[in-house]
Amino acid sequence: EGSVEAASFPYPDPDDNVGFSFLVAAGGVVSSVNEMTKYLNAQIEKGRYAGGRLASKDSFEKMQMLHIRTTDGYYGRNGYGYGLRIYPDFLGYKLISHGGSIIVSTAHMAFIPEIKAGVIMMGNSSGMPYQTIAQSILAIMLGKDPEEALPPLKIKNRMQKLAGEYATYRGLQKATVIEAGGMLYLETHSPFDGSRSRVALIPDDPTLDSTQFYTLRNGLRSPVEFAIQDDGTIDLFVGRYCYHKVN
Repeated sequence: EGSVEAASFPYPDPDDNVGFSFLVAAGGVVSSVNEMTKYLNAQIEKGRYAGGRLASKDSFEKMQMLHIRTTDGYYGRNGYGYGLRIYPDFLGYKLISHGGSIIVSTAHMAFIPEIKAGVIMMGNSSGMPYQTIAQSILAIMLGKDPEEALPPLKIKNRMQKLAGEYATYRGLQKATVIEAGGMLYLETHSPFDGSRSRVALIPDDPTLDSTQFYTLRNGLRSPVEFAIQDDGTIDLFVGRYCYHKVN
């Protein structure tokens, strides 16, 4: 009891645990924030560090170059370099990052070579939005308000603002707008039998700059619109009904 036994390498043994055999590669690196900061500096300096050079400048430039394009995201065109995620236009700068999680061990690295700044994050759970936090820190370094500059935060804030309880005049009809899994859902309540019906609210504008949505039931599209008044009150229009946000 209390003794420590060294694990075999590789760990876990692929023969014993096929599902986690991928840990032998990137997911199996054991490091610390301080060590990873040195690696991040080497990336920013294109291979040069206090003790000399890890590899040629050309090698690091190719590593940080977009080679494989993936689906456009919040910041437009993006994809992979050599093992690194590349965002050519993050608030006007090239952002380079990489992150991963094995549930109980999570890490994220992000840096902007042009301003020689970056972020290293590590945690023992996968619940936090590591990427958004790192990008928020970099946005602040660029002199910007993350909640205004970063689409994920703007969308999250707009969803939280629209979510809540709604009711028609004198509460004859009630509805709830729910935020879950990066989507908004409309749940209506029947005044007759108390039953509830839920449907996804699909935005006309994915960034939610518009308050126009629609529902899709059995192939039929129906418009849904939120109206945010100057005093902050919110009205919800669904078909012939006008709901007022009450909570």
